[in-house]
Amino acid sequence: MPKPKQWQCTVCGYKCESPAPPKQCPPCGADACKFVPFK
Repeated sequence: MPKPKQWQCTVCGYKCESPAPPKQCPPCGADACKFVPFK
């Protein structure tokens, strides 16, 4: 199982932890391509 990473939406700043970014940002609806890894 892939290790979870932390992802942040560059549109609204939403943060989550999962192996891959969500397909769509829950708060703002941005596509997965708008997510970047963060520490």
